[in-house]
Order: sequence, then structure tokens, then C-alpha cells
Amino acid sequence: MQQQHQQKEPHQHQPPVAIIQRLTMSGWTSSSWVSSTLLLIQLLVFTLFAVSSDGKRLFLCEKGSPRVFSSFSARIHPAYLQEPGHCASPTDLRPRWMSRLADSRLLSRISMPGTHDSLALHGGLVWQCQSMPLAAQLAAGVRALDVRCRHLSGGRFAIYHSFNYQQIDFDGVLAIVAEFLAENPSETVLMRVKKEWISDPSFGGPSFEETFLRYRQMFNGLFYQSSEGGGHNGVESFNALTLGEVRGKVVVLQDFETSECDGKDVGLQVGNGGDEKLTPTHVRHHKVYGPLWSEAVIQDQFAIYTIWSMYYNKWVPIKEHLQVANDSLINSTAPNGPSPPFYINFLSASVGVMPYFAASGNVAWGTDGERQYFGLISGTSTHQYDDYPREKCVLDNRYCIVHFEGMNMLTWELLTQRKYAFVGIVFADFPGCGLLQAIIDVNF
Repeated sequence: MQQQHQQKEPHQHQPPVAIIQRLTMSGWTSSSWVSSTLLLIQLLVFTLFAVSSDGKRLFLCEKGSPRVFSSFSARIHPAYLQEPGHCASPTDLRPRWMSRLADSRLLSRISMPGTHDSLALHGGLVWQCQSMPLAAQLAAGVRALDVRCRHLSGGRFAIYHSFNYQQIDFDGVLAIVAEFLAENPSETVLMRVKKEWISDPSFGGPSFEETFLRYRQMFNGLFYQSSEGGGHNGVESFNALTLGEVRGKVVVLQDFETSECDGKDVGLQVGNGGDEKLTPTHVRHHKVYGPLWSEAVIQDQFAIYTIWSMYYNKWVPIKEHLQVANDSLINSTAPNGPSPPFYINFLSASVGVMPYFAASGNVAWGTDGERQYFGLISGTSTHQYDDYPREKCVLDNRYCIVHFEGMNMLTWELLTQRKYAFVGIVFADFPGCGLLQAIIDVNF
């Protein structure tokens, strides 16, 4: 069953800005002398840091063991990408990395880089989630796509991010993927197909499932289909798929409602209350065209309401889920046990933060941006926001300026420093070629 981390807002970890605001609202700082004193203290501290600038960065990945990096000036980081050209050199292209994996490898046991809202190339700061076009994503090593389809009149799937049309339809997406797989038959592409936004109000045509099947027929041979076709007795057998069975094919991660199976005891039933997500708790009667999204073990804590809550409400769940996936392989049962589910980890966040900021932690969204100051002064012995970088430390590193760091960068740091056996599918916004490579490398 789908599992998600619950939000935790640790009140003991708040930046000084938030604390001062709370005190102000309660009347503690209503007098002008208190406000002036606080301002004077801040100016004094920042002057001290400015005088002591040595261009060094401290990053705490393990408590009590800081590591020194370069300064916080504009940087190009291998985990974050805004300009597609930065991932275009021959050494950055990985069109056939799956050719190194055995045919017997379970699909659900391959660590794969993916892109969240894979076609969201338009819409500006709020809605854009990717900078690489789809063909470039595939060439760079992405093997899991997140495709959001708005169902329009005439049985058409237009690709949307929320209410923003992304200037491509589903047949355009499939044509790009089909061309890539024809040129690289050793690969497979997992594609989450999800119903997005509202259907055309005047629409009275085929169901979402019927339109999907029309596209599948249009691209005959592109999609993996079991011997039973639609209505495959799906969950367990789809989780048992091996790479050898699906090379050169698209495997649908099914996240849409389907019809009944003419009385056959196969598939899963739609949940209660009109929920359009298939749930494993109500069994038996609906068709399954690929691994069910609702059966995966998922971290998708996307609703981050302030930039200051991003560490504990986003980064900590990401980090924990990487370990959960890894432990699931290490602690797996005997070969004759049940097939493992898919593990899915989203690095993306929105609502109270911009997608580019969650990915990079940068002030501006360019690839070579500068990190955003956090608003917290913390020593290396104070284990708050441990993995956020510090700089300009003084008084034997007891006081440092803390900066935000992006989820892409933090994940890249972790994957390149620790040895993971398995991390599942990692969906990211604006992934750099270094992050893609770090995920791929987990397999080897």
C-alpha cells in the first residue's frame, strides 16, 4: 500500500526571523529599545562575519564532522540544471546505461533517475519544473517520466501542469519516447500516466481509459502488454517484471481509473468516495495496464508552506526514504517471497516554495546562482539543520552563517558519499547530469 511521510514541523528548530516575528506579535518586542537592540546585535554579528570572511564552507553530513568546501559565490553544481547546454557533452550522455544490467534484474529493483512533471517546460517560476526537453532527458539517462494528461473533447490528451498547457499532446510525447527506444533497444521507460486538471466541461466522449487505449493502439508495440492484455491480474505479476521482458518498451505506472473486467477476478477496484486512485484495499474488478501507482512505496511531501520548513518537512523525508528503499533490498526475503513494490522518492516541492528553489536553494533560478541566506547563525556543534552548509565561521567555528541548500544538491552529496545498494525511482525538478549519474551509479 502506498506509504507517505507525515508532515512534522519541529517547533524547536526555527530561524531567528520567525522567532522575532512571533515575539513581536505577542508584544515582547513592542518597545522601540528592544527592536533597536535586536537590530544592533544583528548588524554587529554580520559585521563580524564580513570581517572574518575566509571563503570556506562547512557542511555537516554527519554530526560533529564538518567538511570544508569552496565559497558561496555563484557556482555551477552537477546536481542542478537550468541551461540544457550544460548536459550536452558526450561524457554527460547515457542513452544505453541499462545495457549493463542483466535481463534477470527485477524492474522494481533498479535505481532510476526520473523527472517530476517531465514536460513542464513552460509557465515561469511557479509552474516550470524542467529545463531539458524530453529527448535530452532520455539521452542524459532519465528512465522514469511523470506525464500529466488533461482529457479534452474528441478524446485528446493534452499535457498540462495544473492549468498550464505545456505545448505538447500525448502523441507528441510518445513519438519522442518511441524514437529513443528504437535507437536504444536495451532501455526501458517507466511512464506515470496521471489525469491532470479538469476535463473539458463540454466533453461527453470516451472515458480516460478508452482514450489511453486509443493512444496505445496508435503506437502499437510501444507499450509493454502482458499475455492477458488489459485486465492483467496485475499487482503481483507487474512487480515481478524483469528488465529483459520490457527492454525497448514503455511500462505504464498506472495512476488513473479503469473499467471493470467483465466479471473476471482480476485487477483492483476503485476506492470509496469517488476517489479516482486505485487502491489495494478494495479488491478484484478493475483492469490494470501496468504497476499501480497506489501500490508503490512513495515519498511525495510536496506541500512545503515556508522555505524555512523545507529542511525538516522535505529533506528529512527524502533522506529517510532513501534509507527505507536501501533497507528493503538488504532485508529482502527469500527469492520465493512476494515481489517487492516500486519505491518512489520525489525531490520536488511547491506551494510555499518555488520549484527551482526547492531544487537548488539559490536566490535566483539560473544554473550559476548564489545560495539563499537562511536567517540563522549556528555553530558546528549545534545540530540544527545539520546538512545545510555553513560559511564564515568564527570563534573556533562556534558561530557560522547558515545557508539553504537545494534538495538536488543534498541528494547528490549523500549518494556520492555513502554506498547505497538501492534507492528506487528518484523524481527531481531541474536535475543536473551529476545527479542523474549518481542515481544510475547505485546500480553498479
